[in-house]
Amino acid sequence: MALVDDINALPDAVTEGQSGHRTYHGTIHQGLKNHESRLTAEEARSYSWSQITGKPSTFAPSAHTHTIADITSLQTTLDGKANTSHTHSIANVTSLQAALDAKALDSAAVHKTGNETVDGVKTFTTSPRLTTSSTSGYVWSATGTDGSGSWVSPSTAGVACQVDGTT
Repeated sequence: MALVDDINALPDAVTEGQSGHRTYHGTIHQGLKNHESRLTAEEARSYSWSQITGKPSTFAPSAHTHTIADITSLQTTLDGKANTSHTHSIANVTSLQAALDAKALDSAAVHKTGNETVDGVKTFTTSPRLTTSSTSGYVWSATGTDGSGSWVSPSTAGVACQVDGTT
């Protein structure tokens, strides 16, 4: 029986000392206790998704924001990250020094401009071409229309060059 039924079963008015006065108090008290028990049981009950009625068919997210404090451990996590603009020394980057050491020294590279001494035999996949007829006292003597030829150095320099098998 529901609480409302228990209450509706009571007489409209009871005066002190009237027959059944104590019984009415007991009925009210027992009805309230029963109602409390039913509420406690209902609160503890679980429902399956199909038992829930009146629910929307979709749950589209709505646009919203959160503060950093709303997200557990976010500030601590952010504090552990590096700034977007920062620097590192070479020693702080794993294997960077070894990679740099493996690169050619600037003094060992042939440059496009400037005066340099080149030692050893150099093989070109195409014939070298000059925009001028001489450079630093050496003269390129083209023997073909494709620019092939050889370097001709002054006799006092004592330098011999070989290009396309020609000395």
